Amino acid sequence: MSAVSALDRVRPMLVAIGGPRSWDDTKDHWRNKLARKVGINARRVRAILSNNEDVRLSADEYLSIEARFRALGERLEDDLRSLSSKDGAADAGPRGAGGAPDSGADRPSASYAPPRVFVARK
Repeated sequence: MSAVSALDRVRPMLVAIGGPRSWDDTKDHWRNKLARKVGINARRVRAILSNNEDVRLSADEYLSIEARFRALGERLEDDLRSLSSKDGAADAGPRGAGGAPDSGADRPSASYAPPRVFVARK
């Protein structure tokens, strides 16, 4: 069994907690938001995410990050459960003529949006 350092376990957790960086966010702004979410210093977040710095992670910091990560995972699981229950309720009712179930394969889903195509005019 190989030993994995606490920093190697925490870095992906921090990235997941921080979420995707929008196009107008700088790295510093994203790290500051992440630090506020986790409840540790922004300088500390920068040091943890950096591979160039030797950082000793305290137990309190690790537990804070792990708790936030677990809460994020639970929230995502709850969202998935609620979406699947809504889909199941929508599929339960009869559709089409005479109550015959309709597979819906011939029509796009509600979330489908066709790609926009722009044609340059001369």
